[in-house]
Amino acid sequence: MTKLDVLNLYLKERLKVAADEIFQVLKDTILEYQNEIALTKEENRDLKQRLSDVGAISAGIQRVLSAERRQLNPSPVCERELSAAPAPGDPQTH
Repeated sequence: MTKLDVLNLYLKERLKVAADEIFQVLKDTILEYQNEIALTKEENRDLKQRLSDVGAISAGIQRVLSAERRQLNPSPVCERELSAAPAPGDPQTH
């Protein structure tokens, strides 16, 4: 084997080792990103559920507030109906 052949073999071995190290680092990085993506997806699902829960609670609160407003401030139509309705115990005329 000539010196050139020995050098060629040595360089091939070193390049293979370097390529293996690069691929291992790349593989580790990809796995790390996949784990981060999975965690982010899980967090997004949790946040969507929380947002949905808050929306449902908010809608319920809005219904309660709206009902309270109607009770405290009857609309003009309701006021007319209330003023035209006979008081309880009053004889009704037909």
